[in-house]
Amino acid sequence: SEVRSNISYHSSDYFGWSAFTANRLSVKTVINAGLYTFSFSLLTTASFGLLFSVDTKGTWGPAQAFLSGGMTGLFMTLFGGQPLVLFGQTGPITLLYTYTYEFCHTQDIKFYGFVGWMGVWSALQHFAIAIVNTIAGLNDKKYLNYVTRFTGEIFELLVAADYITAAI
Repeated sequence: SEVRSNISYHSSDYFGWSAFTANRLSVKTVINAGLYTFSFSLLTTASFGLLFSVDTKGTWGPAQAFLSGGMTGLFMTLFGGQPLVLFGQTGPITLLYTYTYEFCHTQDIKFYGFVGWMGVWSALQHFAIAIVNTIAGLNDKKYLNYVTRFTGEIFELLVAADYITAAI
């Protein structure tokens, strides 16, 4: 099953030991990883939350960014099998919410309602994909070697183009 195949990768998150070596993790390693992750999440969420506030004229700010990241982290903890995940904001997410705000503003649509429904539909699509993959016996790790450098570079180009157009 999926749980048995992934337990060796995530056992240290839950039990404090690695299934590969059966050695206990050192406290120093856990503290360093936790401090790094917390700092990264805190700093990116605060800085991009400020950008949200500026770009959305105060409609979406640091408080909403922290709430969003916290809810995502909690969801991943409970349902994603990743108990030590903290989420920070990223540039593409900032652009997504900025463009969504501008679209809602020009179309006279309520921003929070639109973003809420965007989240609901996105979640339903992800659940459907996960269920189909489970039923069909597909394993995403099998297809990892089909992802080429071009895939990563075209995404990087998208992000760069978004930043350039936002700057212009």
